[in-house]
Amino acid sequence: MSTKEELRSRVNEFRAHREEREQEKLINAEFHGISYSAEHRPENLRLLRAFFNATQDDFAALLGIIGQSLYSQYERGLRELETIDARRIEQSLNIPEKWLDRKNSNSLFLSQDEQSLVNEIRAVNSAAILILAKAVRILSNRD
Repeated sequence: MSTKEELRSRVNEFRAHREEREQEKLINAEFHGISYSAEHRPENLRLLRAFFNATQDDFAALLGIIGQSLYSQYERGLRELETIDARRIEQSLNIPEKWLDRKNSNSLFLSQDEQSLVNEIRAVNSAAILILAKAVRILSNRD
């Protein structure tokens, strides 16, 4: 096998492995009550813009989107923000990957693991929640 063929083979193996890991993450997230969908992107763009207290024009410039009009279409859901652009925005704002694809109205900047933990805690009874809160205070030396 030539060097080019070996390299292509390795790249394909890497891509397949990465896709498997992504699928495992999604399955794990779904198990913990986190679902991902591009339909959440418009609402999340509005949340981010409100967080930054920015106009559409200023926020579009911050994100590197050409023009307020295009940004407005993304924010209103009239035009779909492509996945590659969503990941680029997340990276540029240093927010968790796939943050734009999940419902964030109650948990702005939690990672997938943190959101999973929140969902698990919500699923248990109130006595267990009090015990967990006490344990966290003890572990963080606040008690």
